Amino acid sequence: MRRRSHAEIYFHFVWTPKLHKKIITPAIEKLLHQIISEKCKECRYRMIAIGGIEDHVHLLLRTNVTDAPCVIAKNVKGPSSRGIALQFPDTKDFEWQRGYGVFSVSPHDVEMISRYIRNQKTHHKAMTIIDELEDTGDENEDE
Repeated sequence: MRRRSHAEIYFHFVWTPKLHKKIITPAIEKLLHQIISEKCKECRYRMIAIGGIEDHVHLLLRTNVTDAPCVIAKNVKGPSSRGIALQFPDTKDFEWQRGYGVFSVSPHDVEMISRYIRNQKTHHKAMTIIDELEDTGDENEDE
């Protein structure tokens, strides 16, 4: 019998448009989610939840043991900003901040983080956000 490794690796990513611009409209959001979903499938990441508001995106996924967070971010962020620029010519300068936040998630916390991500609009409106889960790591990149 051949032995195989088992890994459950979950990452929660958060990133923002350049200068934290509030430019993610409902139409852009719909396309972003579609592009990110397609890239996740293509790269064999299991997308669990996606959400956000006008100035940031959250993504929770399960990945392969061989994929580092920086590779995942490169595979998902770049194509999504290019896709928006192509489909929405008025936002031709749409681009993401260089930085991002990434957090490892315990399998026991996947459902809680999923709910948090899916309910971003409600959390931000009611000011029930969890600061640690909103950190994009790019506070110094606004210049």
